[in-house]
Amino acid sequence: MGTISNELAAKIKSLPDNEKIELVDSILIQLDKPDPEIDRVWADEAGKRWQAYKMGKVETVSYEQVRKNVWGQTPKLTFRKRASLAAIGTKPL
Repeated sequence: MGTISNELAAKIKSLPDNEKIELVDSILIQLDKPDPEIDRVWADEAGKRWQAYKMGKVETVSYEQVRKNVWGQTPKLTFRKRASLAAIGTKPL
């Protein structure tokens, strides 16, 4: 990295976490340029998948099974994860 980048990185490291999150969010918003054609294609695909699900044409897998497949077992939830789930009104498995 150049001198400016090193200085900027040092300043960012000194920021509180909430300000780092705001900075990242701001950068991502600037980089995320909507593309109506991509949005249309994804909306069409989502509609097709939803219809296939409703008609029973796709095999479903429970969330618990997905977790077992990914982690080999159902992981224990930390206090922070439990609090996050509770905040959005979801009960842990």
